[in-house]
Amino acid sequence: MRKIEVEENGIRLDKFISIKCTDLSRTMIQKLIEDKKIHVNGKLRKTFCKSKTRRHC
Repeated sequence: MRKIEVEENGIRLDKFISIKCTDLSRTMIQKLIEDKKIHVNGKLRKTFCKSKTRRHC
């Protein structure tokens, strides 16, 4: 499990994670989101949700 603090605002979740976790492809990240493996503040999120300042993914 990885915890990432979000400092960018208004960026798609899959794009943000691909920037922070360069070892994961965008396709893999989207699959993880679809498979309900990605949480933001303890809640499941959709691929296209926008990040908010100071949240933890």
